This record gives sequence, C-alpha cells and structure tokens, in this order.
Amino acid sequence: MRGIAQRLDARGIPRVDHGVVLRLAMPLVLSAGIQALMGITDTWFIGQISSQALAGMNAAWLPTQVALTPFLSLGRAVQTLVAQTYASGDPKGASRYAWSGVGLGLGLFPLCGLLSLLGGLLYGGLPLPPGVAEQAAAYWQIRVWGGSALLGTFALSGFFNGIGRTWITLWVSGWSVLLNSILNTLFIFGLNWGIAGAAWGTILSEYGELTLYLLVFLSAWIHRDYATRQTWRTGWKPLRPLLRLGLPIGIYALADMSSFTVFQLMLGQLGAVEGATAHLCLMLSRFAYLPAIGLEQSATVLVGQAVGAGQPAWAMRLGNAVMGWTLGYMAVIGGGLALFGQALLGLFVTGKDANAAAILHLGGRLLRIIGVSFLFDGINFSAVGCLRGAGDVRAPMAIMLGMSWLFFLPLAQILIFPQSWIPFLPGLGWGAVGGWLAMLIYVAGLASLLLSRWRSRVWQKAALRQGHRHSELG
Repeated sequence: MRGIAQRLDARGIPRVDHGVVLRLAMPLVLSAGIQALMGITDTWFIGQISSQALAGMNAAWLPTQVALTPFLSLGRAVQTLVAQTYASGDPKGASRYAWSGVGLGLGLFPLCGLLSLLGGLLYGGLPLPPGVAEQAAAYWQIRVWGGSALLGTFALSGFFNGIGRTWITLWVSGWSVLLNSILNTLFIFGLNWGIAGAAWGTILSEYGELTLYLLVFLSAWIHRDYATRQTWRTGWKPLRPLLRLGLPIGIYALADMSSFTVFQLMLGQLGAVEGATAHLCLMLSRFAYLPAIGLEQSATVLVGQAVGAGQPAWAMRLGNAVMGWTLGYMAVIGGGLALFGQALLGLFVTGKDANAAAILHLGGRLLRIIGVSFLFDGINFSAVGCLRGAGDVRAPMAIMLGMSWLFFLPLAQILIFPQSWIPFLPGLGWGAVGGWLAMLIYVAGLASLLLSRWRSRVWQKAALRQGHRHSELG
C-alpha cells in the first residue's frame, strides 16, 4: 500500500511527494497568515488612538489568549482525530468528531460569561501604569465572549484540514478577516468605541466565521461523503478521545501562553514605551511566524493520516519533510524581520506620539533578537505538530511546563530587573533587551528537547495503538 504523499522514483524507491505536501500546506500557510493579518489590523487601528491604548492592548491581548486557550486546544484536537479517522476509512467517524467540537463549544458558552466577569478583578490588582489597566479590562471583558465560536471554528477547520480540503479553511479565513476589518472601521472610528470596538469587531467576525464553516459543513456535497447532517447526535463517545488529546494540548498551550503573558506584563511594568513596544513586536513577529503554524498544522494532518493508515514509519519521513520546509521559511522570515523590522514598526506608530522615536529605537533592537529566535521556533512548531499528529501529547506537555515556568520566567526576571526575587542570584537590570535574550535562550532549549522527542521514535509504538482508537465510535 502506497504511503500518504508518497511517490516512487525511477528505481521504485518511495520518496516524499513534496508537491502533495505543499498543496496541502499552502492553504494552511496562507490561512494562518490571514489570521495573523486580523491581529495586525487590530494593532494598526489601536495604534492610531495612542501609545497608551497600545500599552493597554499589550496588557490585554495575551491574557485573553490564555483565557481562550482551552477553547482553542479542544478544537485543535479535532484535527488529529479527524485525520486519523479519515485515513482509516471511517468518514462518518470524522464528521462525528467535528460535531463533538461544535457541541462542546456551545456547552461552554456560560464559561465565557464567567471569564468576562473576572476581567475587572484581574486588571484591578495589576501594577500597570495609569489608564492602561482600564483599557485592558475593556478589551478583555468583551473579547472572551468569543470562546465558544473559537472552539467550533477550530473544530470545523480541523475537520476540513484533516480530510485534506485545506482550501476551504483558506476561503473561510479570508472572509473572516475582511469582515473584521469592516467592523473595526465601524466600531473604532465610526462609533468611537476605542479599544472596546476592536474586541467587538473580533468576536463578531469569529461568530461569522463559524456560521460560514457550518454552511459548508452541512452542504449537500460534504454531506454526501461524510453524512454531516446525520452525525450531529454524537453522544459522549467522541468526547473521550477529544478530551484525552485536547487536555494535554491545552495544558501545553496554557503553559506557553501564560508564561509569555507574565513575561509581557514584566515588560509592561518598565513603562508605557516598553509596554507599547512589546505589543508591537509581538504582533509583528506573530504576523511573520504564523504561516509556520500553517506548516505545523500540515504536519499534524500528514502524520495523523499516516498513523491512521497504520504507517508510523512513513509518518516519520513526512514529519521530517515538513520540518525542513518550516525551518527554511523561518530562516528567511527571521532574517527579514531582523533587517527591516524597525521600518515596519513605523507603520504602527503615529508621528504625533511623543514616545514614537523611543518605541522605534527599542523595537529595532528587540526585533533583531526575535529574528534569531525564529530558527528555534521553526523546530518547535514543526516538532510539536508532528508529535500531535501521532497522538504524542503528554511528553511535550511536560517539557513545556518545566521549560516555561521553571526556567524561562526565572531567567527573564533576572535579566529584566535590577533586583531579583531568586535567592543568591542578582538581577542584571537589562530591561526589555534582557527579557528577549531570555526568550531566545528559552526557545533554543525547548527546541532541543522537542526535537529529541520526535527523533527518539518513542511515539511510534503509541501511534500504532492511537491509529485504532477511532474504532470507539464504530
């Protein structure tokens, strides 16, 4: 049986068909870039208000991502399960997993309300500059209402990715960003809602995106092959494997995002310039690297399909191929960010702002460090995508927990502030530059551990069992 994305050369030796890999990956890469454009759009609009609004966005954006991470992670787990189930020859089982994600998202809607109420308490106790906490709380309290839409959206996009129809993800993402831009213009400037308008524009575009996915998912041509109009009564069986994968993925993401949130808040304590610069660098670098998240997703799909088809050895070769593409992309984009990032920052800072020159100077220094770190991030993205496709999620979770909270944050605290709370270790007081140097060291260590896990092939034994777990739905 020929492997997934496999071709035979002139001597009959199996090779990875990179054309198939790219045809699957490119819509995901473009879709991830489009999603990054949504964040860039919000940042540009907020940047036209003031540097204080930008600092508020810096204090709010990452904490909201942490709050929304459980929704995102459960949705991402659907992609692995669909890819494995689809490749094993069970199309109805694939659509059941998609419905389970949508249903779980609707069931968790009350949690969004609870998170919204917690926003005022959260920002009331943080040592932020005057006015910044109010801006951040206004964004948080609206933005977290999008959690249910995110879970359903990621579940349905994971379904289309898992069955290889990644162009649908690209098409729906494009319409979502267009809607977000229109709503931002209306709410921020037309209605003068400020930072709250950016939050409203984002969540309404997310619910619009979910609606589009559902229309395609229930269309006659998808229903014909996957019985999508009949499999919505999933019961509890699909939720067990969904939670088994989704919870470790969620803990991994929570550890990653929460530690980075604390890091950004550390930088925000240095002043409005550091806070605004930190958010601009975050948004710009996120826009640059998010296409690599598309490659990560393609690794999950390809490895997951190979595992579902009972070909874990071939899954290793597919994962290595995607890793090569990811490293190549991150090397090019990281170099571009280091060379031209300062000029790009000027697009997001109004010349009327008194802090504009300081933001541009500091941002240029930080982006050179960030550009170097992209090489290691390329390994991190592709390795964790491959491991997720194989169903190996607990070991990466443990690696991330240890590296993010026990290594990265203490190191960042030492390098940023002149006084350290860690006994016997003095603070170096290098400010924002020291913080991003700590980030560079951290991502390099993380890359070495995740790559070692992938290359160890320990996951292949578990993958043989994982490929048959879809039978729980039979």
